[in-house]
Amino acid sequence: MIQEVRLAKIGLTMETGTIVQWYKREGDFVKEGDPFFEVETDKATQTVESFVTGYVRKLLAKPGDEVPVNTVIALVGDREDELP
Repeated sequence: MIQEVRLAKIGLTMETGTIVQWYKREGDFVKEGDPFFEVETDKATQTVESFVTGYVRKLLAKPGDEVPVNTVIALVGDREDELP
């Protein structure tokens, strides 16, 4: 089953975040707790850990992209799962 990875709100005033870098590439296996990506907010830069386990099927945001909170930024699932 494909799971959506959304940009979570890190601080009370956070409305957007900029993807600094991904620690995993499409096709890589990621497990819950692994460092997944780095995001920059108006106050800090933070490494975000994965809350899902599976294969990175699609990265929807590139480094440098500023995305609103709750935006789907990646899709994770089994290799045979169909992408939406």
